[in-house]
Amino acid sequence: MDADFDLGPDGEVRESGFRRAMYKNPGGRPRGYSPKIAREIKERLTAGESDEDEVDPESQEGQITTAVKTAVAKARKETARAGLNELELKIKTREYLPRAAYREATATLLATLSQGMRSLTDTLESKCGLPPAALEVVDEVINESLKNIAETLALFAGDEA
Repeated sequence: MDADFDLGPDGEVRESGFRRAMYKNPGGRPRGYSPKIAREIKERLTAGESDEDEVDPESQEGQITTAVKTAVAKARKETARAGLNELELKIKTREYLPRAAYREATATLLATLSQGMRSLTDTLESKCGLPPAALEVVDEVINESLKNIAETLALFAGDEA
């Protein structure tokens, strides 16, 4: 028999609990779901009024509907798209300098600086006639300064070198 009820011997109609449980719709509201709270959360998320101190709405079982999740995902996508558009504008206006160009320019500058500092002792010897002992002290100071610069740059570069 394909009915959702049983007919008793006295003619009384009784619902069959077995069939109802078997064909129960799996959809519907999750336990603890509140449309009012979900609406409030959706309004706050779309308005961008989410605070760090508030309880995470996703931790409350069933409080975020698919529509709210979709709205949040669309907002994130638009934010990312705006960031990419801003980067593209900076590249076109030459306000953005690629990392490789920056590294090349910095390496050229530092090589020129280092070469100029190392030739300082020869210049002081020929133009000022300083004694060799003074030139050795100047050379040691230059080497120590270049070593400190190299160590500082190594901190900025990290393990990329």
